[in-house]
Amino acid sequence: MSLFDPCFMQNEHYPQLLLYSAQNKSAIPYEGDMLVVNIIKFLASEGRNSQYLNKHKGYLWKHTNSGKKPIPQDSSPLVMMSQVISSEKRGLGIVTGSVLSATDKLREAIPFDKSTILITMAEGQQAFQGIIINKPLRWSTIFDDLDKDLEPIKEAPLFYGGPVRAAGLPLVSLSRNPTAGYTKVIPGAYFGNPAITRMTIEGIKSGDRSANEYWFFLGYCSWNGDQIFDELAQGAWHLSDGSIGRLNWPEST
Repeated sequence: MSLFDPCFMQNEHYPQLLLYSAQNKSAIPYEGDMLVVNIIKFLASEGRNSQYLNKHKGYLWKHTNSGKKPIPQDSSPLVMMSQVISSEKRGLGIVTGSVLSATDKLREAIPFDKSTILITMAEGQQAFQGIIINKPLRWSTIFDDLDKDLEPIKEAPLFYGGPVRAAGLPLVSLSRNPTAGYTKVIPGAYFGNPAITRMTIEGIKSGDRSANEYWFFLGYCSWNGDQIFDELAQGAWHLSDGSIGRLNWPEST
């Protein structure tokens, strides 16, 4: 996989969820949001042989890292009961800097199993983004074709951030300090979207920026509308009481 995909200007979306038929192994593509609740609904509607799905685990998350084990791996379908979200649930107060911790209900919902997610954007309780902050990766495992000029980037930690990626721009990042284009999450942690992160990487490549000031993530998480409240009501997540005060910055991977 390369840090920049030449198709990033095309109308493509990564990663792609595919459900394979037991009979002819033809793929049924999923083109909705990469969210736990929507994926469960897709599996429930299209997966007519759950016994087969549990036995034969195809690659659900399609990555561009050819020849390597995908990250994350597939998981067995997770079934949850639908619940009505009360006004009390809506008042949980998810804010930028909140933390979601996966419960046992997500233990088979790879890549969300055992995950801790930092909310990097909470827009009017209607749209949310976050990054998984407890799943480290190795640069050499994911990016085996780094340019020589990009070797310094390995001084920064790399983590698996989530299943959503902008086309051709696989990374997002946190900065220790206020940086142009980055938005404040909590004191000492500022979030850079895929486009801003690309500029940061170019700065590291040219020597204008220090990799030690950044924390990179492969992908991110996203929720729309009621989805995050549905998942909370279903007991999929524990929610922190407001924004966390600080974030432990990991060493390079």
